[in-house]
Amino acid sequence: MSDPIVLRLDPERHKKRHMRRRAILDELGYVPRDDADGGVHRLDRIQLHITGFVSRADARSLEFRLSRLDGVEDVRVSYSSERAVVSVLDNRVDAALLRHVIRSAGFESYVEAEEQVTPEEERDARHQMRVKTAFWTVIPAVIVVASALMIRHTDWIPARWLNLVNDGQLYLVALLLWQGRSLFVDAARHVGWRTAAREVPIGLAASVALCASVWQFFASAEPFFDWVAAIVAGYHATALVESWLHRRAERHFRRLIALRPSEATVRRVSGDYRIRIRDLMPTDVVVVNAGEAIPVDGVLLDSQPSMVDQSALMGAGAIVERWRDSGVFAGTTNLTTALRVQPERMGEDTVLGHVLGVVESARQTRAPVQRRGDRVAAFVAPWTLLLAVVTFVGWRTFGEGTDIWGALAPALSVLVMTCPWALGWASAVPVTVGMTHAASQGVLLQDAEALESIRGLDVMLFERSGTLTEGRPGVARMDLVGDVSLVDALSLLLAVERRSRHVVAQAFEEYGSRHLSPDAVLDVPEAQSFRQIPGQGVIAQVRGQEVLVGMKSLLAQKEIAVPSMDESLEEARHLYLAVDGQLWARALVCDPFRPDAVETVDRMNQSGVRTVLITASPTEEAVLAAESVGISPENVRAGMDTDAHGQVARAMRAAGFQVGVVGNVESDQRSLQAADVSFGLVTEGTLGATPCAVSLLRPGAGGVMAAFSIARQAFRVIRQNIIVSVLVMLAGVPAAFGQLPLHAAVLGMFLAVLLVGLNGLRVLPNPTVRVGEPTSSGPIMRTNGRE
Repeated sequence: MSDPIVLRLDPERHKKRHMRRRAILDELGYVPRDDADGGVHRLDRIQLHITGFVSRADARSLEFRLSRLDGVEDVRVSYSSERAVVSVLDNRVDAALLRHVIRSAGFESYVEAEEQVTPEEERDARHQMRVKTAFWTVIPAVIVVASALMIRHTDWIPARWLNLVNDGQLYLVALLLWQGRSLFVDAARHVGWRTAAREVPIGLAASVALCASVWQFFASAEPFFDWVAAIVAGYHATALVESWLHRRAERHFRRLIALRPSEATVRRVSGDYRIRIRDLMPTDVVVVNAGEAIPVDGVLLDSQPSMVDQSALMGAGAIVERWRDSGVFAGTTNLTTALRVQPERMGEDTVLGHVLGVVESARQTRAPVQRRGDRVAAFVAPWTLLLAVVTFVGWRTFGEGTDIWGALAPALSVLVMTCPWALGWASAVPVTVGMTHAASQGVLLQDAEALESIRGLDVMLFERSGTLTEGRPGVARMDLVGDVSLVDALSLLLAVERRSRHVVAQAFEEYGSRHLSPDAVLDVPEAQSFRQIPGQGVIAQVRGQEVLVGMKSLLAQKEIAVPSMDESLEEARHLYLAVDGQLWARALVCDPFRPDAVETVDRMNQSGVRTVLITASPTEEAVLAAESVGISPENVRAGMDTDAHGQVARAMRAAGFQVGVVGNVESDQRSLQAADVSFGLVTEGTLGATPCAVSLLRPGAGGVMAAFSIARQAFRVIRQNIIVSVLVMLAGVPAAFGQLPLHAAVLGMFLAVLLVGLNGLRVLPNPTVRVGEPTSSGPIMRTNGRE
């Protein structure tokens, strides 16, 4: 009986994949960890399908036999599914040995394929094929064209060698045509009025040149194969440049792919093991040393804080401090101390997996400008054929003494130069660069159409909470009454608020930590008889004193006098501290604006986009807040509940404006759904479910300006590329008059696509617009364990 087929990974392909990933990580400056140090062992899992079981006793017997092998850490053999899962330590056992042991026990097996070819590997394979095709067409073409020109225009080749050179041209052209046969196949497959964009004109030119060359060779024994060689080689060289430009345009996405972890170090009772991500168990504890990438989404188990670089997901400068019970994400980098992480999500379920899924899906879409370019190119292509025919007929009719070769050369030159390849390619690279570069800045575009829609916005509605502001209350200042000291007032405030679960309590905690010494914070007394009055405040006993913290209405009920103070702000924004019936202090509580709010609004106004603030806060408070960041009072929509926010967006759209809305994907769904372009601030766990056109991974509205900058630069470059493409096509006019040889026309087509592609790579955001640039005061994001 012959051995069954073993389905396993190609080791060379696996090695090349690892080398590509390692090269990109080296480019990013990531330092690999030597697993040989520290006693870390490698643990691999081999899955085998087994046939021949008669009873469950057979499965148990085989499991016992396999577990006795040196290097086998764990074995699970299932009778019902006829499958064995073997955990192998430090590669001491391979699949061949396992199959031999299984066969000796009287059963047959084969290794199950555990990995599939990824779309990125398919694209790499296509690129390598284009490299090979271009090599085997360009090199023979250069030899054929050079020898043909030398024979026609120089006397450098002796007469006795002419037959040898002609025969060599014939063999080289045969090799070239075989290696470049895909041009003719693609041209035949794409024949049609609406689909003939580049393959049909070039394929037709190559076919005509080949037929004419063969006819000339048999008619006069003089080879003219340099024409077809130049056209076929020029096509494949241009296709290779196109593929290379695509890869360059996707370099930011490829860097994200390289950050996708494949292995993790887990800590078990018997030691630390290096295993693949798909082999992780929910009970495993992942160990991440300083300088290593975090392989899973999870929660920290260590009490010691560590700095984590989240730039791979959220753009440059996203360095945060993580404590115990704080969340961390796959693909980010641990910078300081070693961490222990409890996995929660792995593989495609991680934030990085969702980001890659969104970007991969967006790459498959086409912007309206691309579809328009394709339609124009498809419309122009048949007319290029007609122009070439007219050129040939004109030279044969009006050209004095012009033979068929003299008429065919300018016709083929016209066909090549007026091919709308560069025109159809004008928008592809800028759109791809824009989407992938936006992803590297923490801005995810749902599709390519969103990139084009962004640049046409007239109005931008900002939901106040969480966009221009921090999204949580903060204490701006405290006004003290009489001879009360700040230390005494804050001590009583903290004593009461520590018993409260209200969001304002954390704001007082943070304010106290900034204005009190560590010893004073530790000496805060404990509150007794804590009582909360809904919507008004709290009352408690602290060291025998009645302490009241709440609104002005609560003080009025207790008949506590409130002296006249600065009333420039609405009273609803203040909380009062009273002790034993006497007013001690007043705290200004508000949702503070983010550091980048003023710059964001200012750049929106400079770009001609009207900024509107929409909030549920009272009018006076909203107007004062809007003016502080540069939004005029007439652009404030205040005192509106959440349901009415969407009505504002719909009303502006009905007035003829293109409207964008920036809001939270959880709390602002109504207004986001009413927008032409929705910018959703993504919180942890909501990325996979958000329907927004643009998902912002970073807090605040800084990503909005990055998206605007990228979109406008992309379409500025597209306009430039269209102009270049039209100018190249106009070069077909001198070609029609015989002023442009066929070889020069092929070179012009190649240079046009190269120039358009290189210009498309210039799509970068304005260097003055940086998403989340670190401030001089420290990290841009800081958490204290309260996620």
